[in-house]
Parts: sequence; structure tokens; C-alpha cells
Amino acid sequence: MHHSPATIEKRAQLATFIERVVRPIESIQGLIGIGSIASGRARPDSDIDLIAFLEPFDMYALPAEAIWLAEDSSFHSIFSESFDAMQVDIARLDLAHWRDAGFAWPEGRKAELVHGCCLLYTSRSSRKLWRDWPEMTWIKWAITSMAML
Repeated sequence: MHHSPATIEKRAQLATFIERVVRPIESIQGLIGIGSIASGRARPDSDIDLIAFLEPFDMYALPAEAIWLAEDSSFHSIFSESFDAMQVDIARLDLAHWRDAGFAWPEGRKAELVHGCCLLYTSRSSRKLWRDWPEMTWIKWAITSMAML
């Protein structure tokens, strides 16, 4: 699969973001990259779309949409002055709700997940970060594994 030069650059930025910001937050049980970051078609002006599964759910663990500066690991409003930084758009979902057998997964969200890539997965014994940007088979495995927690 061919990835745009912007995708390669943004994935490197995202790996730093995950290590510094996401990985230390224990309530984040899974992180899925969706949109252009997953498809390999990111442009220089693309934001990074993510889905974070949290348990316990904490809507303040990560901002929903922000600009992240790697230099000082700070978040800024998307409406602030232009930064040479990474813009993230993060859907924060309650893992307990999503793994409830009676919950009907919204079609739009399922469509995003089916084309996503698993970036961080927490099992009972470890937290795993995939640096090789795995194919879709990992998504089904990760969500199934999270459901067994």
C-alpha cells in the first residue's frame, strides 16, 4: 500500500503523541486511527482522527479537538493562531458501553472502525503499541480482545 509523504510525517508525529500523552493515561484501553491517517492518504493540512476507548470513561482524559505542540506537549484551541503542530480530532467512547451485548453500534462509527488501524491496545497483562501500522485484521482482534476484558 502506498502512503503519502504527509501520512508518513503525521504518523511519526502521532507516535510521539501516543508515547507522551496517550500511553500514560491508564483509562485509555484502546486507540484507533481513522480517516486519512489510517488510509495512508493524509495531506499536509489533514488533522489526525482518532477513536479512544476509555474505561473508566473520563471525557476530560483527552481533548475532543485540539492542536498539540510536541515541543512542550501542550494543547491549544483549533481556533488559536496558526501553529506548526499536529491537529487531533478525538472521539472519546465509553468502552463499557460499547462492549455491552445490548448496545447497537452506530453504523457510521462501525464504518470508521472497519477502515481504521489499531494504535494502542490494553489487555489484562499489558499495553501494546503497534509502530508498524497494522492492517485491518488487528482492529477486529483488538476490539474482540477488549470485549473479553
